[in-house]
Amino acid sequence: MMIGKSAKTRFGAFIAGGAMLCAASAANAIPFDIAGPAQTGIDDAGGVDVTLTALPAGVITDLNIQFLVEDPTGGTIHPEDWSVSLIHGATTVVLKSASFTTHDVPNNSWDATYDDEAAAALADATSFVDGSYIPEQALSAFDTQNLAGDWVLRFNDAGSPNEDDELISWRIFGEFRSTAVPEPGTLALFGLGLLGLGAARRLKRAT
Repeated sequence: MMIGKSAKTRFGAFIAGGAMLCAASAANAIPFDIAGPAQTGIDDAGGVDVTLTALPAGVITDLNIQFLVEDPTGGTIHPEDWSVSLIHGATTVVLKSASFTTHDVPNNSWDATYDDEAAAALADATSFVDGSYIPEQALSAFDTQNLAGDWVLRFNDAGSPNEDDELISWRIFGEFRSTAVPEPGTLALFGLGLLGLGAARRLKRAT
């Protein structure tokens, strides 16, 4: 049976659309927002590690971190004495080093977000005001890595340790591309596209 040119064109468009749908499904960025546990005594001598475990598997395309710390006694905290790092696998990113400046948090808590796309880096002039900051080392070091696994937020107080400061909350958030197995419908569409390509080649040879 002969297939008309218009029918072959429509069939080719269907195949192309199916291929584009498969590609888009694989490439779409998925937002994530994963909370970690609270921790007391984050300024204990010798450093403190706080770990969260991410379950979604996929390739990281953008990652940011937010944490809230406070002094439960109502006194001022001294994050200028802290170095803070984020660790995943073999990669360590320093968010801030200990600066030992005289700038204290203006109250007893500090809500900080580190984002490569923030407007500015942390500086003495900011006095650790709540807000978003560019990290000392780029969080893009985690791009292309698998989101799944353990993430460690490390505090090390090299100035005035053991002041009982607490990590109230923290989270990593951003976007990743899923590496999950495609849905059966997507696989069927992709298989139909491959069959259609083979049929189109045979029709081309026959004409």
